[in-house]
Amino acid sequence: MTIQEHAERTESLLGHRAEEIHRWIDRYFDAEGFADFLRHGQQPGYNPYSHRKHRHCREALEEAREEFAGVYPVDVIDAVFERHIRDDYDGYFPYREDFENGTFQEKYHEADSRKLGSEDLAEYFRGKHYEKAAAAARRRGSRFLWRFLLPVITALVLLVGSLYMVIVPISRENMLNLKKETIRELTAVAVGALEYYKGRSDEGLMSEKDAQFQASEEIRRMRYGSENKEYYWIIDSR
Repeated sequence: MTIQEHAERTESLLGHRAEEIHRWIDRYFDAEGFADFLRHGQQPGYNPYSHRKHRHCREALEEAREEFAGVYPVDVIDAVFERHIRDDYDGYFPYREDFENGTFQEKYHEADSRKLGSEDLAEYFRGKHYEKAAAAARRRGSRFLWRFLLPVITALVLLVGSLYMVIVPISRENMLNLKKETIRELTAVAVGALEYYKGRSDEGLMSEKDAQFQASEEIRRMRYGSENKEYYWIIDSR
């Protein structure tokens, strides 16, 4: 039951909401563990009932009387305290030693945990008091996460920026140099063809006109590139 439900029940039965007493009884509730439970579901080793061994027992009644002396009459403290505990344990009012008893644990905690799903457990324990504690735990977790992540993200951004400023210009320069070298080699091939036919013309093996025609035809047939789709372009400047 939630704090609200406990308070409404004692108000209807006893005429006192006494929310302070109900909160005091459940003060050892593991709010952070419950916040993790709400975010991720049932976790191995997590027991939402572990807080009950402290004040959900007959021995804690005397502590409650001392805590709320002067706030509520003793009979009201006793009645509210006992009603809270019996409502949580189907009418049974346990002793502190019961929480060391395996049969008691299995009957009231382990069996109940198996019976209740994640949503049921959340509904069972969720209350304004716990919601505030869980929200605070989530905020602490969020702040811790950002304190950890922000330096990492900043370092990554700086690293990527540095790589971009250094590596990209180097890569661009390398590509430009490679392209220049390729153009020089292709030009040398075409010039080689021209020199060959010029030499034949100079030796009188063919006329200058035939040499020019043969050279232009050979260059026209030349192709280069990954798919041999690139070609030479000759401009007659005469």
